[in-house]
Amino acid sequence: MKAKRLTALALAALMTASGTSVAFAKEYANSDYDLDFVSSSGDYYYGYDEDENAIIKKKPSEFQPGDTIYIPLLEDSDEKFNNSRGKNFTVYIDGNKFDVGDSYVDDVGVVRKRGYITIPGTTTTTYTLNLAGTALGAFHNKTIDGATSKEDALTKGIALINQNKDDLIAQETNSYKRTVYVFNNKAYANKEDAIEAATSEGVNGLEKVDSYYVIDGAEKKTIPSEWKTSEIGYVYTVNDIKGYALDLPSALVAIEYKEYTQANFPDVEYYYQATEEPAKYGDVTKDVTEGKKIEYSKEGAQIWINSKTNKYITGNIEEENIGVATSNTIAKISANEYYDTSNVVHTVVTVNEPAYFNPDGTFYSKVADVPATNADVVTEQQGYVVGTDAYLDDAAAKKEATKKIDNLIQGMNVKDNIIENSSTSEPTTVRDWGYWAYIDTKKSTTTKDIDIVGKIYVGTSKSDAEDETGFYVDITLTNANTDNGDYFDEVDGDITIEDGERAVVSFADDAGELIVEFGDDAWFEFNARGQGKLNLAYNTKFNRDFAYDYDHANIDFINFVAEPTTNKTGTLYIYADEDSYIYEVTSKGAKKINGAYYDDDEGAWVIRTRHLTSYAISDRRLKTIDQMEDDKNSSSSSKPSGSQGSGSGNGNYKPIPDTGR
Repeated sequence: MKAKRLTALALAALMTASGTSVAFAKEYANSDYDLDFVSSSGDYYYGYDEDENAIIKKKPSEFQPGDTIYIPLLEDSDEKFNNSRGKNFTVYIDGNKFDVGDSYVDDVGVVRKRGYITIPGTTTTTYTLNLAGTALGAFHNKTIDGATSKEDALTKGIALINQNKDDLIAQETNSYKRTVYVFNNKAYANKEDAIEAATSEGVNGLEKVDSYYVIDGAEKKTIPSEWKTSEIGYVYTVNDIKGYALDLPSALVAIEYKEYTQANFPDVEYYYQATEEPAKYGDVTKDVTEGKKIEYSKEGAQIWINSKTNKYITGNIEEENIGVATSNTIAKISANEYYDTSNVVHTVVTVNEPAYFNPDGTFYSKVADVPATNADVVTEQQGYVVGTDAYLDDAAAKKEATKKIDNLIQGMNVKDNIIENSSTSEPTTVRDWGYWAYIDTKKSTTTKDIDIVGKIYVGTSKSDAEDETGFYVDITLTNANTDNGDYFDEVDGDITIEDGERAVVSFADDAGELIVEFGDDAWFEFNARGQGKLNLAYNTKFNRDFAYDYDHANIDFINFVAEPTTNKTGTLYIYADEDSYIYEVTSKGAKKINGAYYDDDEGAWVIRTRHLTSYAISDRRLKTIDQMEDDKNSSSSSKPSGSQGSGSGNGNYKPIPDTGR
């Protein structure tokens, strides 16, 4: 299908597809003019793409000196445009020249070309009420139609809420509706309060206590009065029967221990001063049976010996070791333990919480758990709960709801209750014919970045153009590769540069001998110490003008676009077939390269040089400009005048004949 020109009709169709009205074009423009910038500023920079054969959007960092910068223009939808095709639109520079970089600008103007025209999305601002979590929540996220600011939206929003105030009060009143619990025609907010009210009047037969006891895991109102706690110190067990003793010696006797005295053990001498205090408990069978002395301190602890097992312990054993020393037959009674006459120890816990007991002793920790037979005096009805108070009618709830709604409306403010939302639709791109402002820049192989800054206008005259919204140009032309990070910065080792890649290279202060690989086409070895920045970009583009004079040969080219010169002489290797010929490319034709030789091991031509230019690799001999100047010397010399010397490689080389090889 043939490409359509982006006229007002095409633009209208494009904008309809993107959800934007045709009037969008006028958003940036005065309708008195026919061509307008898509935007007054921003990243609306375009460049020509050979593969696309069209103008495409580019990053500002993608432009090099010599490129043409295109800025898209929109055609006004006014019909006047159709009657003014012949008008001479051009670009005018504010102040007649760019503020920065004017010397690098070659030309400006307007052109009609095919390109991918990007129409920016439209920005829409809406205002909504922010009332989440309030009694005005029915209007939360409500968009205020026609609002032009937060203040305007607030005024319109309050008016809208007041129109619906009665409905809001009714809705809020209804929110207080609950199930209430009724006793003697009085409503309670929860069942516990109602049953407690009935309990306090003795209606449901429950007895309320402020605190209760957990005895052996069961809830009790009181502790039996016959249980003892104060006359007991130790609990002991003999043959699974528990007994009680006030002190440890009594408890030890009960489990068949005897104090180690002369009366109890008459055959044992014991009145010797001990060198060490006896162990707290242990096995003294040998000492007792053989009647040997058991050394102990008379001023120290007593010693008790089990008459059957001959185990012994000391009388001052710590409380925590009683169980261990007596094999768990003696234990100190705890503060929360009681004993009764049936030799049973009971664990008692006091719980300081209200509780309810039936006359039969049944325990209820919550009145809500009371069976219906006890709580049937409490009924459930539909009512209203306001705070902690309950009501059977809606009067109190309605009063509270009205107060709440009024306070919320009076407390509304711009900051908290209005949300401003701006959204921009997606830009729309179409490949079509259109108008572009262009800036032609001058070619340069400089290693420095070139800034171009200034404001431009478009129109049929300077005065009319400057009445229109202009475009602020702020762009940098660079031969550096801005996408390669730090790869070409502060280089101190080998690097690789690809065909067509931008390559402004800076070298580290301590850089030394290094190699620059030029794709698979060549490499250059040199000492970079003290070397300044170099533009080492190269390409293998075909030089038609040069090849025109040598149409009998197949020629490949390697071109160093900036023709950089290094501080120190290096060695350039250009990969080529063994039977090829190499020449330097000049505007006058092929030039022989003195000293060049072919290295069989490297498969490359070798050239010692500080200056990288453009080179031609031919499958045939080419007539050099030296031969053109001195054809007689070239043909009569016994040694071909085109010889490029013996060079200095590894010895495996051959000189170039007079045709340049």
